[in-house]
Amino acid sequence: MLSNYEAIFKQAGIGVEFSYGDNPCLHIKNSYLIRGKNNIERYLRFIHRTDEYKKLCSVGYTRTFKGEINEWAGHNVLYRLGYKPHQTGSVDIDQKEPYWRRIFYNILSIFEVNDNGF
Repeated sequence: MLSNYEAIFKQAGIGVEFSYGDNPCLHIKNSYLIRGKNNIERYLRFIHRTDEYKKLCSVGYTRTFKGEINEWAGHNVLYRLGYKPHQTGSVDIDQKEPYWRRIFYNILSIFEVNDNGF
């Protein structure tokens, strides 16, 4: 798991998993618990410092930092709107995410406010 940061994530109630196969993926379980782009960015910076994330990049994961933030924030917005909460409460940031969906998350992420939510 996230050796150096495991306690931080456990305390926040989220889990982080990495998939290194054909479609490298960063999976954040219960991502809806981290609200606001500033907080999402902070947690992603922790993840980026791990050996597991470096390994993910070494097998072809090239998602941008902004793209990761937008997808996570987009999931949060959908979750708060009540859209498929069993799916949108966690986020899979896949390497092979369709381009149209990346645009959709970019638009949705505008509605993820920074601190006290909507």
